[in-house]
Amino acid sequence: QERLIRQIYQDFAIDPAGIGLVEAHGTGTKLGDPVEFRALDRAFRGFTDAERFCSLGSTKASIGHAQAAAGVIGVIKTLLAMRHEVIPGLPHHTETNSSVTLAGSPFFVHTEPRRWAVPEGGRRRAAVTSLGASGTNAHAVIEQPSEPPTPPRSRQDGARLIALSAATEDALREQVARLARHCREHPDLDLGDVSHTLLL
Repeated sequence: QERLIRQIYQDFAIDPAGIGLVEAHGTGTKLGDPVEFRALDRAFRGFTDAERFCSLGSTKASIGHAQAAAGVIGVIKTLLAMRHEVIPGLPHHTETNSSVTLAGSPFFVHTEPRRWAVPEGGRRRAAVTSLGASGTNAHAVIEQPSEPPTPPRSRQDGARLIALSAATEDALREQVARLARHCREHPDLDLGDVSHTLLL
């Protein structure tokens, strides 16, 4: 585990000090969790001496072990955390495994959600670790994408062709009414965009 994590950070020039959340495999076992923690701790310490900068979490504290889907659930949780700018807490956590020493490590554990601030001069980053029963190791680093540039609006006057389809005339009238209501509620919509989207 440690070798894989170090290799990823070296090969892709990733500074672990910029990672705000590690979504660990974290099965809650007396042996497995300390092994995973030590691998993460040693790998991160190979790049930084900083302490308590990275939240440690696991979906298993909320939903249990999802078996083959555990890794993808960790990715989904991490993407949602980035989208909502919140680092989820580790619910039901009352004490740390006696073989895990958080003090002096890069990691901390909290039970309540926290606002996820954007690191100075960067974007939010997180890592997700997933381990398979056969010895498979996976460690993915996820970086929040930058906002796509907003294209300039043409805002041309004039008519636009808007395609609507329905099984009956009454259903078509209802669609027209809903679309008109939506456009009134969102006056910033560009009718060219609406037309294009509905023609797809």
